[in-house]
Amino acid sequence: IKYVSLIFPKLFINLDEEYQKFNFEKGLEVFTKGLVFIIAVPIISLLLMALTIGIPLAFIIVALYVIAIYISKIFVAYLIGSKIADKKLKDASLLIKGVIGFVIIFIISLVPYINSIFAPIILFVGLGALIDSLKR
Repeated sequence: IKYVSLIFPKLFINLDEEYQKFNFEKGLEVFTKGLVFIIAVPIISLLLMALTIGIPLAFIIVALYVIAIYISKIFVAYLIGSKIADKKLKDASLLIKGVIGFVIIFIISLVPYINSIFAPIILFVGLGALIDSLKR
């Protein structure tokens, strides 16, 4: 999270502004955006691969797709850490918020059956949060 927050600090500031009041409806909206993203991007890239001219673009889209999946956990960790740090610590830095969230996600991932339930949720919410922060 340190390097991502140094390279793209505006993304995390956008997350703070966007999710100041995070309720169930907002969470469902973010989850749905991530779910649509995870389904639509492979379909779009396959359609582009059908065209000769679209093959390079499809490979670029797939590469960005893999990167987005990889960093989606960072955004969920920051969201979780931000909500906890806002209640407990008033002036916490981006790094502290991210570390708090990563510790919670790590603890959840240690429990075998709970991890299999929460891993897709973390992925979908992370992708939805990434999409929201890039849109702003």
